[in-house]
Amino acid sequence: MEEFPLASKYLTKLSENEWMLTPDVCSMDGVGRFVMGLLDGIEIVELPELQKYIVAH
Repeated sequence: MEEFPLASKYLTKLSENEWMLTPDVCSMDGVGRFVMGLLDGIEIVELPELQKYIVAH
């Protein structure tokens, strides 16, 4: 939220260390690179398109 304050409307706090991000996504390119950079700390709950993008790259 510090770097992208407008994204706060897509965030839900689940616990002290867990957040759920549910944005509208037009392309897997940007979000895919973001997720791959933080892969150890992210769990993809839904969006099989993103899972396929990450496996392919």
